[in-house]
Amino acid sequence: ASDLIEMLLNKELDLALAFKPAMAYEELESVPLFKNSLSVVVRKFHPLASHKSLTLENLENHRIVLPGKGMQARRAFDRYLGLDTRKLNVTVEANDPNLIMDIVQSTNLITVISSLASYYRPNLVAIPLEGGNYSMVGCVHMHKDSYRKRATDVFVKMLQIKNIE
Repeated sequence: ASDLIEMLLNKELDLALAFKPAMAYEELESVPLFKNSLSVVVRKFHPLASHKSLTLENLENHRIVLPGKGMQARRAFDRYLGLDTRKLNVTVEANDPNLIMDIVQSTNLITVISSLASYYRPNLVAIPLEGGNYSMVGCVHMHKDSYRKRATDVFVKMLQIKNIE
């Protein structure tokens, strides 16, 4: 997301689909599309799969694959929890959400990632994390001062989900 925002600021892109960055940029307009939260994602038959919610303590005895430090889900995880990952058994870090889901689906590793990452994977279960604000807002980001075709506005309107908070 930070690379996309940088490209927008340099006017190398007309728009970008990414989670809302932690800091605001006066030059950019961010149109919210959806709200999502971090969840623990496990295989359907993992011992944690039957839980309705999980705490950090529940994760400490499990091997974990985490998103890389530059990814939005990882920044949200670190920021909202003030997490010292030394308490966790982080076995793998990866920058590709699909790769992370493939690893979780084919091993007993677990992850903490956007619950949407497991959406089309019926063998995975997303379990909410307790004890923090883990929400992230997916947005279309555009440069405020750039010319915009009507088709762009129509496209953005088509992407918006009603009732976003």
